[in-house]
Amino acid sequence: MSSIKIISLGSGAPDNITLRAFTALKESDIIFAPSGEAVRVLERLKPLEDLLLKVEQFDIPMKKDPSLATGVYDKVTQRLYDLYKEEQQVSLVTIGDAGIYSSAFKIVAELTKRGAKVEVIPGVPSFVAGMAQAMVPLVEQGQNLTLLSQINTPSDVLTPLANGSVVAIMKLSLYQESIKELLRQGNYPFTYMEWLGDEKQFLTSDLESFLSRTCPYFSIIVIKPQSV
Repeated sequence: MSSIKIISLGSGAPDNITLRAFTALKESDIIFAPSGEAVRVLERLKPLEDLLLKVEQFDIPMKKDPSLATGVYDKVTQRLYDLYKEEQQVSLVTIGDAGIYSSAFKIVAELTKRGAKVEVIPGVPSFVAGMAQAMVPLVEQGQNLTLLSQINTPSDVLTPLANGSVVAIMKLSLYQESIKELLRQGNYPFTYMEWLGDEKQFLTSDLESFLSRTCPYFSIIVIKPQSV
């Protein structure tokens, strides 16, 4: 029996999808995709023009009540499992990498519990792809990397920076005002990126350019420690 494939689509640029992910998409009979950016990536993926004919979209409620999203994940899990038992080649796609702040592993855990064979295909995270495009090293020798998806107080950012760690902040739209204030007050090198791989893509390391922008959902910033 084949495996259920969890396919990471990477940063959002179709040409950043790995060969392994591309092959898995091509071989899939049915592809489950959350509505929005994941579907837009698949739309731009050539030469698989008929790829969208295989796609079943589902909506994830972007609400604070986690039970709303849980109900959607339960339905997707059941559908994946039923098709797997019918020996169909099924897959689930996710933006970025499935192992980095993705809900995909909730589905993986449930499928594994039921005895299904699951294969997770990694992808290129946005903070890696964006820094490469900006031609700035993500971390250099002797530095650590702190990855944040939630900020409770400024010290969540300032403490790792003071300890010499590079800080990458995801879900920046939720914390943009506090991060803008932090950068106003401190002389921290940074790279800001939004809508990577899209025609709306924007990258900057200029403070005034960053301060003038309203950060969308698909935005991330990498802040480096102050130079000695």
